[in-house]
Amino acid sequence: MSNSASIADGVTMEHSSSEKLPQQDYVHGKCSDIRAVLSLTLSAIGLGVVMLPTVFASCGWLGGVLVITLGALFASFALTRQYLAIALTPPSKGPCYTYEDLGGVCFGKAGWIFTAIVVNLTMSGLCASLLVLLGENTTKLVPSISQRIWIVIWAVFFIPFTFLRTMHEVSYVAAIGMVSILTLFAVVSSNGLMVG
Repeated sequence: MSNSASIADGVTMEHSSSEKLPQQDYVHGKCSDIRAVLSLTLSAIGLGVVMLPTVFASCGWLGGVLVITLGALFASFALTRQYLAIALTPPSKGPCYTYEDLGGVCFGKAGWIFTAIVVNLTMSGLCASLLVLLGENTTKLVPSISQRIWIVIWAVFFIPFTFLRTMHEVSYVAAIGMVSILTLFAVVSSNGLMVG
């Protein structure tokens, strides 16, 4: 049985009302707007901030600004596409709280499964990349400890953060991350102005 949902801008989407996607328990509306913005900003900036000094050292000031601007444009484009996909979700499919939900709404159960696999593999790869980058950069600061040991230290440090379940809890970590990013930017900028 197929119904059609009309969206505000006139786009019509076909969907099947008999499809049910896996539902999970979500806490909705427990995060303030500023905390949500901090979390999304930190997510959009991503791992690139860890390599910010290396980008400027490799590309120079002009090249570094160009690379970061391109990264910001790509992130903005991706976020806009994601917003449109969520906004065009038919109300009968329910809200999309996760990438898996969005994949399921767009492509059915196979889309939900495929998106879950891709998201989990990507997040695992990002975690591994972050640990390697942190280990490499910390080894430069404290060369007496090997990179592998630093990776283990950082992994143990981050284990408690994996148990954060709601955006309310994540927002505190995001706020600390934003302060860290701004501090790093100030240090890199002042060092560049002083040293040249």
